[in-house]
Amino acid sequence: MKKLIPLVLLLPALSAHAEISLIKKMTHAECMQVIRDSLDMYNDMEFCEKNTNEETQRNGMLAWTMAGFANSKSEMSPICPTVKKMTKQEQTEMFSRYPKSHEPKEVAKFCTSENRKRIAKLYPTYSKLFKEYDDFNKSKNKEENE
Repeated sequence: MKKLIPLVLLLPALSAHAEISLIKKMTHAECMQVIRDSLDMYNDMEFCEKNTNEETQRNGMLAWTMAGFANSKSEMSPICPTVKKMTKQEQTEMFSRYPKSHEPKEVAKFCTSENRKRIAKLYPTYSKLFKEYDDFNKSKNKEENE
């Protein structure tokens, strides 16, 4: 019974995770996660999505915007000061997960049902984060103009 109590106390800590924000400084790991997630969403829309409807168009715009945000030095610098230009080897590792062409064999490696389910969960999360970022910038610009 004594061993059970510490385990029960640890459960909330194990399920907790840092909340990523696009307006507050993040750890290096969080910044890299944003970059990976952005690239995952972008490549999902580029190579895996077959249907075009309002939702997929919205997801495509979000994927494009987040990939641009993650690749922009000026946007990421204030919140990700530890992320520097990647070496060729780091770039190769990062991009090795993504299709190089629209060849069915190449696409099939990335567009697995498990991967698509995981990436589908990213869209609502990053939509909220980007709205927070956009609202923050609008209020900051409004304050500067007053």
